Amino acid sequence: MERWAQDYGPAANFVCVSCAGPDLAAEFGRTLRLAACANTWVDEANMPTWGQLGCNGLIVLDGAGTVVCRSSPAFLDVREEAFEYVETLLAALLGTDPPPPPGPRPGARVRVSGLAKRPDLNGQEGTCVGEVDARMRIAVALGKETL
Repeated sequence: MERWAQDYGPAANFVCVSCAGPDLAAEFGRTLRLAACANTWVDEANMPTWGQLGCNGLIVLDGAGTVVCRSSPAFLDVREEAFEYVETLLAALLGTDPPPPPGPRPGARVRVSGLAKRPDLNGQEGTCVGEVDARMRIAVALGKETL
């Protein structure tokens, strides 16, 4: 996030929000050497209900303060793909590229969930092998089987 704040300069603002009080926020600031990125905290009573934070995904707002992404892909689920998604979204918001499609992109590691006809596969990890369709479904490779 600090690198993004430095790279995008005044074109975008980045805020690191700790969900565990001011002490953790201060620790993040020191450990991550936050200088260009704003660093703050929120207490449990004021926790946003409209998105995810941190390792569970990032909330992205446009220049007018409108939430354009309630939760980016979670770093814990897709690793570097999470950051690539945010960078693609930023490029779209700043007018340099079209917006990214929602959901994981081909090559991302995903966890299968919500299968009613094949509940035995729920919870298994696979690789996204196709784009998100109109019903927000993706093709996933699980070993030799593709769903």
